[in-house]
Amino acid sequence: MTEENSPVWQHLFESPIGWIGLYLDQGLVWTLAMGCVDLKRCQNHLVKESKHLKVDVFEADLPGKVKTFARKVENDIQDFLKGGHVDLSRVPVHVHATTPFQKKVLRACHAIPRGKTLTYQQLAASAGSPRAYRAVGNIMAKNKVPLLIPCHRVVSCGGRMGGFSAPQGINLKERLLKLEAAS
Repeated sequence: MTEENSPVWQHLFESPIGWIGLYLDQGLVWTLAMGCVDLKRCQNHLVKESKHLKVDVFEADLPGKVKTFARKVENDIQDFLKGGHVDLSRVPVHVHATTPFQKKVLRACHAIPRGKTLTYQQLAASAGSPRAYRAVGNIMAKNKVPLLIPCHRVVSCGGRMGGFSAPQGINLKERLLKLEAAS
């Protein structure tokens, strides 16, 4: 399916880090909003993060295959956030990238192991462009599936947190990194 004709559905749930919202089809997560304090803000954040999608979004009951996939993704995320050793990199995602460099950066970020961090410069180098760390920061800020492409594992030089565009910002980034280090 292409973005022009793909139907996606909305799935929302509470988690240990606040509300999480997904736009997904029967086999890919298209967008993930996380860390929202209530359901309405989660829906609004999900819509804001998905303005770029040229798809029909349905909020009705999920059809069978989509419901099964949504529950699997929700269970994996819940287990992960409770300290379980769930490999979220196995959750299939739609890569929102328009250039080969953006795809390389997102794939390199996707490969950062749980409990590890890279600096923006290290991520740029692993994507083949060591001097493009500012561009990497912009790509991370526009990541539509945080947690699944773990941009929280990318930090500034010297280990400083840098930015994090999810609700709760840096506090949520620190919380996720502590959770991963503890488990």
